[in-house]
Formats: sequence, structure tokens, C-alpha cells
Amino acid sequence: TLYLVWDSVIRAYSVKTGELAGEYEGLKSKAVGIKIHPTNPNAIVSCSEKGKLIQWDWRLKIPGKVVDLEFGNGKDGTVTDFLLLPASTAEDDINKCKVCVVWKNKDMDYSQVSVCCSQQGSFLRKLHFRLNDRRSLAVGGKSGEQYLAGIYKNRLQFCDTTDWKMCDMQYIGSGRTFTCVACHPEERYIATGDNTGRILLWWNILCSEKPTYTIYHWHTLPCDSVVFSHAGSSFYSGAAECVLVKWCLDSRSDKSFLPRLGAPICHLAMAPENKYLAICTTDNGIRIVNPQLNLCSTIQHFTWSVEERHGLPLFPAGIVHDPRTKSLVLNGRTGHIQIYSPHCRLDISGMNYVTQERNAVIINTEVIRIALSSDGRWLATVEHRDDQETFAENRLKFWQFDQRKQIFSLNTAVELPYNGKVMAIAFQPSQDPLQQLVVTTNSNFKFHTWCLTESTSIYKKDTLVWKCESMGYYRNLPAGDLSFSMDGSLVAVAFGPTLTVWVTETNELKCSLTPCKTDGHIK
Repeated sequence: TLYLVWDSVIRAYSVKTGELAGEYEGLKSKAVGIKIHPTNPNAIVSCSEKGKLIQWDWRLKIPGKVVDLEFGNGKDGTVTDFLLLPASTAEDDINKCKVCVVWKNKDMDYSQVSVCCSQQGSFLRKLHFRLNDRRSLAVGGKSGEQYLAGIYKNRLQFCDTTDWKMCDMQYIGSGRTFTCVACHPEERYIATGDNTGRILLWWNILCSEKPTYTIYHWHTLPCDSVVFSHAGSSFYSGAAECVLVKWCLDSRSDKSFLPRLGAPICHLAMAPENKYLAICTTDNGIRIVNPQLNLCSTIQHFTWSVEERHGLPLFPAGIVHDPRTKSLVLNGRTGHIQIYSPHCRLDISGMNYVTQERNAVIINTEVIRIALSSDGRWLATVEHRDDQETFAENRLKFWQFDQRKQIFSLNTAVELPYNGKVMAIAFQPSQDPLQQLVVTTNSNFKFHTWCLTESTSIYKKDTLVWKCESMGYYRNLPAGDLSFSMDGSLVAVAFGPTLTVWVTETNELKCSLTPCKTDGHIK
């Protein structure tokens, strides 16, 4: 089972199927994390941003007592993370443990760490740590020899949890800052990622010798997450290249990759006994893989583009209703659309997501228009890419729903030969699957009519494909939005400030309407 935070609720998902298995409720405000109890394997623990600690028995889903943590925060402190440590080997109560609370005041640019009792919530001590805002504290070491490590800007801090003695701080060179931290589960090794993509493996910590480190470097972008395997013989790292890297601790050159994950990696979590690794990506998805890096399941929810769209809105294709599934069709992650309700996505561009570079902005192909036929059996999409350096790419694609496979399959792809952009696309209302018609408007002052015809290709005999049948224009005005009448006999096309109405069958202009006073184009 994989547990994850869903606002104030903890959700449990099946690792094998990716399906929702249950929910754990009881918190009133947003949860900041979820942990397995260090001494009671049947308990899961969460903490809210307001410092409320709660525990559930994972088998019963019944919440236990809510404990108010006293972490010396004053009135404005907000909890951002927490860790659990065993209370003591002499403790009889398996539910008792120590809580390391990471919190931040509004007037501070760094987070702090306090230690509290999990049963009473009483304040035990405050550590002299300064931390970054996000996942900057880690715990490691075998039972009875555990230690903490924290990062802040270019500073690494660590201390022994048996006597809480503060130890030496370590720094990296100017211009570099730490981005993530993980501790070895058995030995006193610390792995830190930095903003140049390096991973530093520190050893000789908490001893009389001077701490030192080894550099593991593959990522070109800042390393966002690092996690050790259960035994500690290897570790994993992820960043915005959309590639998971598995490193062997004993050999820096011995590494393996899981590429083309589709979105930047933002968080990694390892299951007990190395059974599974969860990869959280910025497209609101989680991929679960085994130690051989084979995909086991995917948890994917409502998603959106993971990169800045450079002038385009977040959902440039808008929202379209699918009459067949009664769901919404809109942009998903870059180059995809999602059919929201059945939780499925359709890869439109068929291209790998190209990650950003350190000193360059990479433009990916994006879906900018979507249309569905009245019966939901045909889907039309328009994709566009313009990096302002090369010729703009425009593709019109028609997809047919395969009843047997229950997916949309590509029927026709048209490379549009102009440098502009498709402004609108719509299907003519029709319930006859053989009598389908599509109209597109373009920024090159024209609209085009597309219809189904028999293919002339020897490889697609007796197959219907889409071809351009006619086009129209009006007074050299820019074409914009369009809409069909209810019976499909007329189509209205906006040309600048003028509304034109055309007979669909003959492509003949029926009338034009222009308001006396206008401030711009019809939208």
C-alpha cells in the first residue's frame, strides 16, 4: 500500500493496481506528511500544518486522539514537515515516539526544528538547525544510533539523536546551494543534491575525523530528490530531465536509468525491503516501479502543463464535452489531452517531452484546439509549436474511436503548410457516422472545410480518411471563432469585427453582419 497526502485526508492506494484502497480522515487542516510509526508497524501517523498530530491503525481506519504539539512556535508558526524517532528502547508503550517538527514563522526566511513527545505533545527541545522550506530534514542510522541531517542554502547540519549533541556544519562552494537530503538507513552516510545537479555523498560524520564527500554527477538541472534503497547499497535520484537514475554506492560509474517519464521528478519514496519505488512527478502523477525499474502501476489525477506556456493560457484548447462518455476533454500535460472523469489521457503529439536546459528555454509541441463529433466517435486536435527561430509547426489530426480497443486511434494527420495558427475548429452536428464535416479557421484569413472521403492509398483500401474539400474568406479580414447552427445547415464564422454566415453544403455566403460600433474582433 502507498499512502499519500490529499489535502487534509490521507489516501491509500494499491501498489499493484494503482487503485484507491481507502481514506483516513480526522485532520481539520492540510496535512504536511505521512509516516509509518517507528515502533508500531500497524500505525500510520500524520501531522497538520497547524501542529495537530494524529495516528490511525491502518487496518481499521479509525483515528486516534489528536495531539496538539507544543513546538515553541508562538502564534504565527506553520508546520511544513515532520519526522518520527523511537522514544527509547526502555519504553513499554509502542505508540510512544519522538516527533521532530519542522516549522516556520512568517517573519523568518528559514525553518526551524523542535522535538516533541507524541503522546502528550509536550516540548522536549529545540535544535539549532536552519532549514530550507521544502524536504530539508532527514533521519538515518540503525536503531539506537540514529542521527538527523538538515540543509539550508549551502550549509549541511547534522546531530546524533542519542545525546542531541550538535556537530560540525559543512559548507559547499559559493554559487551552489543544497536542494535535497537523504540519510543512509544503516551507516552514517548523508546524500545531498545541489542546484548544479551534483549529488554529494558525505561520510566521516559524527566522529573524530574530518567529514568528506564523494561527488556523483549526471543531472544537468538541480537535483530535486534523492533516496537510499532499504539496505543502503544503492540510491536513486531525480530532477527535471524526467529521468530516474539508480546509483551504486560503491561505484560512481555503475548506474542505470529509467528515462522518458513524461514530467520532471519532484519526490521519491522507497518501500520496505526494496519491493517498490514511488516516483512522484510534477504532472500530479505517481509511477510505481520495481528494483529492476520496470513499471508496476500508475496513479494519475487531474493534470496540467508542467512548463510555462510562453503566452498561452494554462488550458489553451479550452474545455470540450464528450457526449459518449459524459466527461470533459481538455489539455493535460504538455502535448497531451485528458478525458477527465474516467482518468485517462491521450498522447496527441506522440513526442517525448523535451526538458528545459540550464541556460535555454525549450519550446514543446502543445495541443491548442480540440473538437468532438456529436456522437463522440471522432476527435479532432490541433497542435502547434513556434520557437520564433524556425518555421512554425501546425498539425491537424483526426482520431477515430476504436470500439474493440476502447481507445482513440489516429486516422489522418495533416501538416498545415502556413505559418499562422488554427484559431477554431468544430464538427458539424450529425448523427450519421459517414456524413461528418469539420470546419477550421486560420490566422491566414481563411476557413477550411474537411470531410470524409475514401483513401487513395494502396495501403488503406476501403478506408475513410479526412481531406480538405473547400475554403472561404471574407474581405481579407482575419478569421476567428466559428459555430454551427443546431441542424448543421449553416456555419457562422467571425472575420475581424464581422459575423459571416455560410451554407454548409455549398460553402456559399448567406449574409454578413457588422455592428455599428465595435472595439475589436468577435470572440
